Formats: sequence, C-alpha cells, structure tokens
Amino acid sequence: MARRGSLSTPEQLVALAKAQAGLVLRSQAVESGVDYQSIRLRLKRGYWAEHMKCIAIDPRSPAGALRDAWAMALHVGEDSCVVSGVTALELSGIDLSKGLRGPKIALATDEGCHRVAGVLLRRKHPASRRACRHRSGIKYQDPSEAIIDILQEVSDGQSRDWCDFALQRRILSPGDLMSAVECRCFSGRDGLGRLERAAKFASSGTQSVAERLMKELLDRAHIDGFVSDWPVCPERDAPPMARIDLAHPQLKIAIEVDGRAFHSGGRKFEQDRDRQNRLMNLGWHVLRVTWEMLTLDPGGVSGAVRDAIVLRSTSARASPRVFR
Repeated sequence: MARRGSLSTPEQLVALAKAQAGLVLRSQAVESGVDYQSIRLRLKRGYWAEHMKCIAIDPRSPAGALRDAWAMALHVGEDSCVVSGVTALELSGIDLSKGLRGPKIALATDEGCHRVAGVLLRRKHPASRRACRHRSGIKYQDPSEAIIDILQEVSDGQSRDWCDFALQRRILSPGDLMSAVECRCFSGRDGLGRLERAAKFASSGTQSVAERLMKELLDRAHIDGFVSDWPVCPERDAPPMARIDLAHPQLKIAIEVDGRAFHSGGRKFEQDRDRQNRLMNLGWHVLRVTWEMLTLDPGGVSGAVRDAIVLRSTSARASPRVFR
C-alpha cells in the first residue's frame, strides 16, 4: 500500500484499472490506500485524468467505446448494467455515418444504481428479443436492440436518419420495428410513441423514404456526382419536361426511385413510360430502382450504378472523378 501523501500508484489499483479499461472509481482508489487529497493532486498535475466521473489511471490511453462502457458499468454496477445506444453499436464494430448522432444509454436491472454524466439511464425492459453480447466483462445490447433503444429517445428528425441507417445496413427491417412496438407496448417504457412513429416511417416505403435510402447508398458506396431533383429541359429557356430523382448531369445518368406504394398500372404506368422514353431520346441512361431492390439487394443497386458510370464514361471517352 502506498504511504499517505505518496504519488506512487498502488499495484493493486493498477491491476484493477487494467481490468476496467484503465478506469477506477474514487472509492476504489481510496480502498487501495490513496486518500482524496492525493487523488486531487494527481488529477491537478495530470498524472490521472477524469473520464465520465471516473478516474483514468493512464491519461495518455485513448478513450473509446470500451472505456465509456466501463464508466457506465462502474457507476450503474457491473452485474446490473447493460450498455446500449451508440456505445453498444461501437462495441459491435459498427461504423456510424458522419453526422449521425445518438445517445449513450445504460440499462439497469437493479434499483440501486447511480447516474453517470452524459448517459441516459433506463430500466432494462423485459421485451428484448435477443440475448446480450459480452466483451471484456461488459454486457451490451445486440445492434438491433441498441437502435430500437435509440429510436425511443431521439427526435423524429433524428429518428428518420437512424431508420435510414438501420434499413440500409440491414440491421433492422420494417417488420422488426413493428414487432418491437408490439413487444414493448406492455413494458411501460417511455418513448413508445416515438418508436411507433419510426416504425410507421420505415414501413411506409414511400418515394421520399426510398430516395433517402438511395442517397445513403450512393454515399456509402463513395459514388459522387449525383444531385437530387434535377430538371430536364429539352431546349434552352424551355420549362422542364421532367425532374429526375437523382441525376448525374455530366454523364447523363438518371436514377428513378420507386417507393413501395409505386403504382405500375393504369394512367400512371403510361405516363411513367412516356417520361422514361423521352429521357432516353434526350440521351439519358435511365436506371429504375425499387423499394425491394434498395432493402433486399443494396449491393446489386450500387453495382448497377457503377456499371452505368463505367459504360457512360467509356462511351463519352471521359474519365471524370466520380469515386471518392
């Protein structure tokens, strides 16, 4: 044990921190023989650092999802804590899209737990359909359950981004979200209304949702050059004869996205085919993408777009920089 006032770190505290992603609680440091005055001195001199109300024994060690998860577990209780939210997704190795923001969530199974800064603390619901995963002594939610927990906490605007993310990466299907609403409607959890709206949005299959998925797919495939709602004018200063959902003006590639509710019969069918013929006569290469193609075979869709780019680049004897 270190003598009072000494700045050396007791070996048992070093070993404990090593097993806890470099973190200890103040109470654990005191139990190892480091008094509160010495703790404050170490923090002030930079020997130690604070992390989510815990102490990082080695401040040079980079923070990450595992360290965040251990901070939650230390405050909530290792045996009763289940990590969820964005931290659980990161522990699962899922790369979050740029700009996608979501809460850090800790689910507690016991009543006597403590809150931790920057974390939403919720009671663990009995409606989880999948068993928890484990990593380095930490229990955390399956990615699908973690996203469902996120959808119960975020605003409707953020919810749409998370739905697009989950659908595009096939972490969740619209049916999974509807099932989650049914399972959790009796659990007494807050945010059920937000989850229900997210499920309806994902299940709608409207053209707007399909276009959002298509844009996300192009971004994930690092395909540049496409712009939304591109007007096509047959002659200069003439009114647009059509607007393309996603267009590559330089290569004249048109991506037309059909939502689940797209009607292929009657007058709508005739108008759509006439519009497509006119685009082709003006030199546009038209690709039609359906809701089923986007949700069931996103790789095939991105492959078709790449093939079209290669074809048009070759025919135009150009090599535009369209891949990032």
